[in-house]
Amino acid sequence: MLPEPDSELVAQSKQLQQLITQEIQQHRGWIGFDHFMDLALYTPDLGYYSSALKKFGEQGDFVTAPLLGDLFGRCIARQCAQVIVSIQNASLYEFGAGDGSLAVAVITELDKLGALPDCYYIMETSARLRQRQRSSLEDLSPELKGRVKWLENLPDVINGVVVGNELLDAMPCKRFEVNSHGQIHELGVCISDARFEWSISSQPLLDVDWLAKRDLGSDYQSELPMRAAAWVSTVGEKIDQGIVLLIDYGFPRQEFYHLDRNQGTLMCHYRHYAHTDPFFWPGLQDITTHIDFTSIAEAGAISGLRTLGFCDQANFLLSCGLTDILADSQTGGEPGTKEILKLSAEVKKLTMPHEMGELFKVIAMGKENPENLIGFQMRNQARRLLPE
Repeated sequence: MLPEPDSELVAQSKQLQQLITQEIQQHRGWIGFDHFMDLALYTPDLGYYSSALKKFGEQGDFVTAPLLGDLFGRCIARQCAQVIVSIQNASLYEFGAGDGSLAVAVITELDKLGALPDCYYIMETSARLRQRQRSSLEDLSPELKGRVKWLENLPDVINGVVVGNELLDAMPCKRFEVNSHGQIHELGVCISDARFEWSISSQPLLDVDWLAKRDLGSDYQSELPMRAAAWVSTVGEKIDQGIVLLIDYGFPRQEFYHLDRNQGTLMCHYRHYAHTDPFFWPGLQDITTHIDFTSIAEAGAISGLRTLGFCDQANFLLSCGLTDILADSQTGGEPGTKEILKLSAEVKKLTMPHEMGELFKVIAMGKENPENLIGFQMRNQARRLLPE
């Protein structure tokens, strides 16, 4: 049993439920799941990512890699540095910056490496998150703080590095089901007995020829990350010179749509409980899906981005010098037992196969940039993303 929210949060969720109900009614009793997910996560003041809820860390609903310590961010910075020093007037753009922890670690390490970008842009539409990010950055030196700026819209031209950690998984996706005749239909949401329920569209889902060729069997359900792919294409069109570096959990297409994964990858996070009911107290829980990284590579190619690297997080971090950074973290006096244990736990969480090390993947796509990115020296499995 999931813990019940307090009365104030219940009232907040019910207000959002009422708005979603009205939206469903205005669309003849049915909306696609991507529409529902968008409303549940991003409705101003009420959606999960737009509200005042504490989302990150032990008091929130989940923990991301930057919240464990600065090792992850320092590794990311080293990959960014390789690109920044090769581009004149390069900037760094972080999407999905959360509480600002990654920005602090990255810009601090870039300063140490002598590879500061002209500007460190945080792309953020939530006023609450912008304020939290500013608080996280408060202890930086005036010079570093002066390089950080917030944007709500994409610039016309991007030169440098675009970074997104656990960004794509929170973008609304379409869900589908394969019926007994092998037809692919979109899954959506309707209202039954004043409750949200799954409902399948009577019309076949179009524009998925590659999916229709796969023998998935009947009653197979999964997701199509169309919003994430569209975002990659849009960003790719803006890039003149640089890379897009994305870290998220997911698989190449042949693994994503495996026959054994017949219920898809939809997952919800609520107070560190993971479950699969997206209709549980909308607005109070995170809703995510894994990423089909082949679709991301294809979307990048449409806008002229070449896939430069793809591997699991563990190999990426090790290639970026995780062990050297760890040794550097322990210099300057004998570290205490507590600090050693913390660093050890951080490394295990980031790299062990049963933790983040294998499930999380890193993909780099770019234009006019270094060919041999340091993050993929130990392993580069970009060929796994080629369409079948």
